[in-house]
Amino acid sequence: MEKILKVENLQLVVEKRAKLVQTHAELERFQISSNDFNCTMRLNNSDGNMFTTSFTPGIKKVIDFLKSSLDASIIDVENKITF
Repeated sequence: MEKILKVENLQLVVEKRAKLVQTHAELERFQISSNDFNCTMRLNNSDGNMFTTSFTPGIKKVIDFLKSSLDASIIDVENKITF
């Protein structure tokens, strides 16, 4: 039973890694040109409040931060994959 639990937990970790890698790949495909108004970012919170911006330099920084955070999370998850 202990071995089965370890395998199930490992599967959850592997699935989490796959989702993180997929999200990172989606961000890599997201293109921003030098035009200051070529894309829009919208944030919604649980209270229904919404923030929208077309400020490209800010959006680029958010994407770069997300990529960096995803990289760190992927490394963390990979370190949990042990046999």
